[in-house]
Formats: sequence, C-alpha cells, structure tokens
Amino acid sequence: MHYTFRMENSSEFLRYLAYRYDHAYDKLRVRRVTVDPDADSIVVEFVLSYEDYDSVTDEDRAKIDAAVKFMFADFASVKTVYRKNLLSKEAVSQLVRRYIGENNRALFAVISDESTEVTASEESGIRIVFEVSESVGKLLASSGFLDGLTAYLRSNYNCDVTVTTNTVDTLVVNERADEEIKAVVVDDHVVAYKLGHRVCGGEIRSAPKYISTFKSPAKYVCMVGEVSGLIRANSKKSGNLYYAFTLGDTTAVINCRYFTRKQHSGPLDVINDGDSLIVSGDIIEDSYSGGITLNVRTVWTCTIDYSSIITKKEGEKKFKPHRELRPEKVELVGQQDLFDTGEVTPMLRGKTFVVFDLETTGLETESCSIIEICGVKVVDGKIVNYISTLVDPATHIPEGASETNHIYDDDVKDAPYIEDVLPQFAAWVGDAALVAHNGFSYDFKVLDRVGASMDIFFGANARYDTIQMAYAWHEKAGIRTKLNLASMCKEFGIELTNAHRAYYDTLATAQLFVKLSEKMDETGVSKARFSR
Repeated sequence: MHYTFRMENSSEFLRYLAYRYDHAYDKLRVRRVTVDPDADSIVVEFVLSYEDYDSVTDEDRAKIDAAVKFMFADFASVKTVYRKNLLSKEAVSQLVRRYIGENNRALFAVISDESTEVTASEESGIRIVFEVSESVGKLLASSGFLDGLTAYLRSNYNCDVTVTTNTVDTLVVNERADEEIKAVVVDDHVVAYKLGHRVCGGEIRSAPKYISTFKSPAKYVCMVGEVSGLIRANSKKSGNLYYAFTLGDTTAVINCRYFTRKQHSGPLDVINDGDSLIVSGDIIEDSYSGGITLNVRTVWTCTIDYSSIITKKEGEKKFKPHRELRPEKVELVGQQDLFDTGEVTPMLRGKTFVVFDLETTGLETESCSIIEICGVKVVDGKIVNYISTLVDPATHIPEGASETNHIYDDDVKDAPYIEDVLPQFAAWVGDAALVAHNGFSYDFKVLDRVGASMDIFFGANARYDTIQMAYAWHEKAGIRTKLNLASMCKEFGIELTNAHRAYYDTLATAQLFVKLSEKMDETGVSKARFSR
C-alpha cells in the first residue's frame, strides 16, 4: 500500500536544508512524497528548473540525500528522485492546451491562445487568465476546470499558481478549435457506456478513455472497465478501510485504490468482482510496482459498449535473427561447503527442478512484459547449470521498473524477443518441476499467460514456491522474520548480490530451495503447504 502526496508545505524541510548547507540549495523544491508503510520506505521527489538542474552535482545530491535520510530516519528505505521543469510562458501555455485537450476538448471552441493570458516566472509563479463570457466563466468555475488546471500546474511546477477568468462582453469563437483538437488529442480513445447508479463521489464530468492511453501520472482522468481482484483491508498506519482492485477494459488493466475514513464499512462494499464501473481520479506513479495506480475519487456503475473499443494493431517487430540459448555451468565460489553436504535430502533425491525468475515491465501479472528470464537447474540436489537472457519487450520499459531492476531500453534493444526465448526455455525445462520465490502470486502467473499466447503450456510441471516453504519453516520453527528473498538468504548465509536481476535472484533462490527442502524433510512439513 502506498500513499502519495504533494508537499506544498515543505518549508520545514527546506529550512533545515538551508540551515545545514548555508542556503546552497534554495532553488530546490519538494514536489511530492510517496510512502509505502508495508515496505517501510519513502520516496522524496524534488523539482528543479532546467537552468538549475545541471548545476546540481553528484556531490550536491549526496548532501541532499543525507539530509533527506536524516529527516526521515524512521524509514528503513529512503530514496530521492530529481525532476527538471522548464518554467516559461511557452511551456506553461503548452501544458494549458494539453490539459484542455485531455479533459474537456469542447472548451477549445471558446478558449483560444489569444483569449488566454499566461505569465510565468521563478519570482511570481504562474498566472493564467481566461477572457471569456460570463456564462463560460461560470461553467469553468462550477465544473471544477479552474481548480483542476490549478492542481495540474502545481503538480508540474510546485510553485504559486493562480487560474482565474476575466469576463468580456462578447463570446469569441476560436476559429482554430478543430485544428487544436486534432493536434492536442491525437491519441484520444473514448469508450461508449450507459451510466448506472452512483456509488461514491460526484458527477462524471468527462468521457472515459481507453485504459491503454494512460501511460503516466495525470490529474482528473476517467475510465471504464470490469472489476477483478477486489480486496478490502485496513491501513496499518491509520486503521481506516481501503479498497484495492484491478480495472480492465480489454485494452489494458490498471491498479485502483479507494481510501475511506472509516474502519469497518465503506461505499464500495456494494461492488463485486465482475461489476462494470466508470471511475475518475488521479493517476500516480507507483514506485513499488514500477507502474501507475489510479487513486479513485468517483465511482458509478455502468454498462460498457465494448464494440466502441477499437484497438489498433501495433507495427510489426523488426526482424531479429534466431539466437540460441546455451546452458552454462554454475560456479558457487566460496559456498561449496554450504551446499556440498554429501547427503541428498529425500525431497530432492533423483529429481530435477528448474528454479526461475522473471524481470518485467511492472507488477501487473495480466499485462506486464518479460524483459529478463533466468532458470537454474537443480539435479539430484546439485545446482548444475543455468540459462539466462535479456528480452526485448518491443515497448518502453517504465522508469519505475528500471529503477528497481536497472534494466533500461538500451539494454534490451539487441536482445531477442520472447517469441524466440520462451520455446527454448520450455524445451530446456522439459518435465522438470518449476520453483520460484513468490511464484504462486507472480512468476507462475506471468509465465502461464505469456506461454499460453504462444501455445506453450507449463500446466503439467509441478510447482514449488519458496516463499511458502519459508513460511511453513518459520511457522514450524517459531521464527518471526521477513520472508523476502534478501531476508531468507541472510538467514541461511546465502550470498545475494545484484538483487532484482534475474540470474542473481535465481541463483540465490536455487540455493535457498535446497536448504529449505532439507528443512521440509527434517520437520515433516506436508508438501501441500508449498507445492501444486
């Protein structure tokens, strides 16, 4: 669970920064902070102007990072992110036109560049004045357009923003409205629907777009889709009830969250998996998943006209020659004594397992793409060889995913496609049992989905989840520690380097699997607890 908020009132931290470093970073602004209570982590995002961005050196960033970690010392993980924005009349004007195009394109008819006064400077901030008729002015205020544009600009610049109207006697029609609509809303895909009843929030004020069109954070978005994976839970921090679910419209899926101020019941109690909804809210970056999440404010039931969704087929992938994946020998330098015990536990004796790990473009099991795959083969209790490769997903790797696994677009541009990789991986696996850490919740789901799209099926392979094995072992032994891979490796003295890269995670998981198998046999834990 994450909480993301802008820090309009960040003066306390900035005063501390000025005091500690003698006002060296007075041009730095705090844009927003993302807190993940479950992971005990916090991400602080700073904004700098284009002029100042390059003047901040690595040494400066190290000092700022140190100040952030001091201020948020209670968190186990503290991370800083730096963004740059161009504050100019031209740049702000472009954002204003983009906001109109994305939220209410009909306003192009009555709001032109000539009728919009824009001023922008570091000293005075941003001031927008729309010269419109009295009736249009009232519409802009009552519809939430002025407040929405204000919040949108603040989220981009985190400076003082004023958006107002000035009444003129004559309504001036923008003769270039059609041209602007085509220029600004080039990827606008609208879904037809029939409105049902209100569940929570206000009115639906804009047309829903394809979920696939939303690639980055945005304010006041609207979409429709079918609900799946609905859960009700209470925040560990506040104790208040929140809902989490996935919304899908056949073009894509998106994670959604709705927060309440109550502990036992909320408006979304009437919603079930399979229901069709129209929702609106704000899309935020989700540092945990490496993707985006919709923070929901308004929910209505609806009936979706799926025939109105016309998906365009992406261009053909460029040709890449077949690349043969060859198994390579595993070398466990310095850990031979730990795993070469001479005794093979019954669970492993005479059997073959493939421990595997996937790195992907995000954590959405129904839509993410594989960008790295690795398998380590364990034969008769011995780790013998591995197969590993990067994979070109033929799409942009989200920044959040790259920040986690350190795999970027340039890294995979020469890598093979999954259509070339997976058949070779499946042939190498054969009828061996499959093993993954948290596999039941993630890796097996992704592997099955991607495989099925190519008529490759792993359903006949037995499956083991080392996180479930670890849980069973801890429960039996009365141990209370975290079950993530890093914690479990530390418990068993297994070296884990370059975490979140497939080969290193897989090799560590294979060693963990061997050690946990010994514990399972020693304690007689039923395989039903961790295998399928």
